[in-house]
Amino acid sequence: IAMPFDRPAKRTPHYVADCLRRLLSDDPEADRYWDEFTSVPIANPELEAIREAAELVQLPVDEAGRAKLEALLARAETLVISSLSTAGETRVH
Repeated sequence: IAMPFDRPAKRTPHYVADCLRRLLSDDPEADRYWDEFTSVPIANPELEAIREAAELVQLPVDEAGRAKLEALLARAETLVISSLSTAGETRVH
């Protein structure tokens, strides 16, 4: 659990999407990743908004929770694609 004086973690869109995918896929290690994901604030505001919304989903995940996590995963995957295209643009210049 993050302490109030801890800095938010630098996480990537790929990390956030991976955590959401693990929970949705019933990965046996999902609880460990989920605990870390939901308890450590993220420095990136867009990713932090996804983390905060995911944190509100009750475990075990029911049908409504699954739908919410799938929507959050779609947002995270959009950010992954965006970060890849931005990285490509950076290399071209």
